[in-house]
Amino acid sequence: MIDIKKYLKNGQLTDAERFSRLQTYMKNKSEAYADGYKHNYLVKLVGACNRVGIAEQATAENLKYHYLNAQGTEPVAAADFDKIVRDVYRNYASQHNTRPLDEPGEQSDTRKELIENNATKSPILKPEKSKKEIKKMSPIEELIKKAKLSIFSDIKPPDVCFGFQDISNPIEVKKYIVGTAGNFIAISGKAKSRKSFLVTYVIGSILSDSYSFVYSSLKKTDKILIADTEQGTYHCQNVYTRIHKLSGISKTEIEDRVQYLQLRNYDTKVREEVIRHVIETEKPKIVVIDGIRDLAFDINSPQEATELSTKLLSWSGEHNIHIICVLHQNKKDSNLRGHLGSEILNKAEAVINVTKDAKNKDVSIVEPEEMREKEFEPFAFSIDQNGLPIKVDDYVSSQNKKTKEVDPAEIREDLHIKILKEIFETQKDLSQNKLKPFVKMKLKESGINASDKTAVDFITFYEMEKYIINTNGDKGNGLSKALNFNHGR
Repeated sequence: MIDIKKYLKNGQLTDAERFSRLQTYMKNKSEAYADGYKHNYLVKLVGACNRVGIAEQATAENLKYHYLNAQGTEPVAAADFDKIVRDVYRNYASQHNTRPLDEPGEQSDTRKELIENNATKSPILKPEKSKKEIKKMSPIEELIKKAKLSIFSDIKPPDVCFGFQDISNPIEVKKYIVGTAGNFIAISGKAKSRKSFLVTYVIGSILSDSYSFVYSSLKKTDKILIADTEQGTYHCQNVYTRIHKLSGISKTEIEDRVQYLQLRNYDTKVREEVIRHVIETEKPKIVVIDGIRDLAFDINSPQEATELSTKLLSWSGEHNIHIICVLHQNKKDSNLRGHLGSEILNKAEAVINVTKDAKNKDVSIVEPEEMREKEFEPFAFSIDQNGLPIKVDDYVSSQNKKTKEVDPAEIREDLHIKILKEIFETQKDLSQNKLKPFVKMKLKESGINASDKTAVDFITFYEMEKYIINTNGDKGNGLSKALNFNHGR
């Protein structure tokens, strides 16, 4: 063993030369300054510099000179170099210029000895473990490691597999994200509401090169899987043909890019296994399951519902694909069927409703029910003479739609005051029943679609916030109201 402390005496080597030899020593020991190991490498190198007697300032200067610009993808800040040197030299001041170190290239256990000597004192410097000593992670530890996020990670937004866009104004096109890679959505509606036609419209538009209402980031090499669990071969072939006609591409290209599986004749578990196998082997970017309930034995089983929705999340997440599920609503209401419907509603990225217009059965209305992104504007489509879905521009539905109630607290104060002043300019004391139609009228004039209930909510809000005051002691709807001119003063 060569004692470098003795070898370096009497000014035989400068600090820079000592540092260079230590770099060579680290290299010969397969230590490298690389992403994921930079901090440990620097701590070990600085510890060696301290032991052979290189001055603290010289170590810091050499460290930054050689490694500051060799950053890679995980840069180390200049201040961190100084901190590492300062901490090592302070924590191990007693070891400065006290340790022999082997001549670079010579085989010995000195490096191991140096590291083990500090293992109990330093949270960073630890003895290297042999392969036998390295503890294998348990399955749950591996899962936690995989699931753990890092604040330093640069996570890019998922690819938009499809969305809707308003192209009425070519200067300012409004885009609405609907389905992204790594997620699934649900298209719901009652039987024969044309849910499958909407799927046809979306897939055909994605494959088409033409500029349309549907947009997508899919490449021409990306594939699409459609698994139909409800229709027979003839009707499935009709859907496949519609997609081909809407896409405008050749039959050869359609067959290459779109795999259409008719799975109605197979058992529940076989359907699921076929879909899983194609996802894993063919790597489609979009998967359509037209009839998701047919992958479950009992849609009212909480366990089955949870397991199936978890599989959708797992398939979409692990393979970075987008899944479109088509399922039915209850006959008596617009809720998705069973526990399965509830689970999908909770886990889906978006839920889209398709309903036939109440007074025009040739038209179907498409509306967002639940959206993770900004809601798109409802639109309508019909079926043309060729049996293809076509968007109906500027269509106004004749059916009564549910509107979200307006919260008076979300309306700005100057509008409340304007509404009330205009009412009480011509009216004095008004009972609630008489005040209600005036409030409703003024709200509509202000662009707020108000029902009787909305008007009552506003009147109650005005009382609570002292916009209006009671002018007599009567109770109930006969209570007279008058504008409180002192409000806000």
